[in-house]
Amino acid sequence: MNISKPLLTFMAAIALIAVSCSKIPSGILGKEKMARIIADLSIAEAVVESEYRTYSEDSTKLALKQSVFAKNHVTPEQVDTSLKWYGRNMDILVEVYDRAIEMTEEDLKQNAINASVSTPSKPASIYATEGDSVDLWTAPHNRIFAANMPANISTFYAVNDRNWQSGDIFTLAGKTHGALMPVLFAITVEYRDGTREYVTSAASGNGWERLRLALNPDKLASMVYGYIMYTPQSDEVVALDSISLIRTRAGSGSEMLRRNVKSFASDYEHHH
Repeated sequence: MNISKPLLTFMAAIALIAVSCSKIPSGILGKEKMARIIADLSIAEAVVESEYRTYSEDSTKLALKQSVFAKNHVTPEQVDTSLKWYGRNMDILVEVYDRAIEMTEEDLKQNAINASVSTPSKPASIYATEGDSVDLWTAPHNRIFAANMPANISTFYAVNDRNWQSGDIFTLAGKTHGALMPVLFAITVEYRDGTREYVTSAASGNGWERLRLALNPDKLASMVYGYIMYTPQSDEVVALDSISLIRTRAGSGSEMLRRNVKSFASDYEHHH
């Protein structure tokens, strides 16, 4: 099994100024514990994707997910309750995901796994994508969110090629069916000077959701990445289709889009 860095960096650089742990109420898993579980679940999802025949049945997927909970000495109910709370506190949630990235990379280094995952996400992300309007989404364009799935997140990762321009606009879109809770969308850009910006949305109900990020016209981007996340209820099955990540050139509405962009702190302060 191979695991790619794009999967591991499924929220890379989503790091806000640290929020005090005192904000996390009793009964909610702490940031470090939650990050560890998310890291383990992301690896579990990679296992399912790369060993599909072994994990083609719901029972085997569920067993893998339960093994992650057992390893971390938590119950599914604790994880579900905690994810719902973090989903309502996005500033803390993005810190947790950034820490999860670090943990996953540390695991891979320890196990000397340095090859690509058997998905098209990494190879496609480094190829030149020509044209003024290009779909950069390389994963499947349809996704099911259900309690028996190892993870509840779809991620993307695209590296700047010769065709990107300052001020380009990235649009993350998808159509949701059957969602009882908000579906979370996020796009992050890292610039060559090390600064990072992001936009997020929480789409309620069903139908189309589009999230747009206009790059800084005065900076050069290194990469764009982010996620679509949904935490299903115990018996809930949510479908997301027509997923895309479209890169277009700057237009007349770019300045207005820039008003919705937020900046990240340069470092994640999880050790403080």
